[in-house]
Amino acid sequence: MKVFQLHPTLDCNRTCAWCPYLGEGDAEIPFTELQRQLLQERKSGCPILKVSGGGEATCYPYFKDILCYAYEIGYVVYLQTNGILLDSFMRQNIFDIRISYGDGIVFSPPNIRPNGFSYVVSANPEYGNLTEVIKYAQKHKIYIRVTPDDTDLENVPTIDEIKANLPTAFHPRMDFQLIKPGVSETDRLNSEGLVRFWDALDFHSGKNPCPCYDSPLFTPFGWFPCCKTHVAKGVVPGYNKTMNLGWEYPKTPYDGSGCTRCYY
Repeated sequence: MKVFQLHPTLDCNRTCAWCPYLGEGDAEIPFTELQRQLLQERKSGCPILKVSGGGEATCYPYFKDILCYAYEIGYVVYLQTNGILLDSFMRQNIFDIRISYGDGIVFSPPNIRPNGFSYVVSANPEYGNLTEVIKYAQKHKIYIRVTPDDTDLENVPTIDEIKANLPTAFHPRMDFQLIKPGVSETDRLNSEGLVRFWDALDFHSGKNPCPCYDSPLFTPFGWFPCCKTHVAKGVVPGYNKTMNLGWEYPKTPYDGSGCTRCYY
């Protein structure tokens, strides 16, 4: 099942150290163009819209118009956000909301309760902060996805090291789930583990290429076959040429076979 991934804007109200867009400006997609692409993908049979960033999606001036139009043409909407601008309208019109935290962003209970959290662990882990997020998630029976900082994979701790540094009292109740490369975007969105560890390190080994054909991404820079290839050009020399980046997604069926190294 295909997922239409959308980064409507690069504008953001935070400056997270792990963000690959940091310093890239505040470009955004014109709303009329966004409407056209939303309708085209919906007609092609795509039922899920995942809005994230990029920048902070809720900073997009037509964000609520996106929600209304997506609902009108039959999408189920998922949102990844920093949560600062969340309101009751968004809560009522979005199927699944995940709020992002990480080292350097002190956790405080959100005003609008999400369906889940993301937490990015850096090369200098703040396990006390992560513990507070997990405690809140467990209390309210919502999921949390834990991932290493994928802009510094050489230095971040492994998943086993992260787990070993969490309070042992959590372990019997955490229902750990390891999400591996090769798991489709639909399955990642709908997985049921309370604490989901994203195995980003395995992407560098070339094992199980991500089935990115089911999760094309539309950004202010155009279409891309998956959610990280558009920022990988600074990480892997020659990446754009190898991946045929710059071709429009609808004209380029893509199955990951051209990946030399995924950004993750």
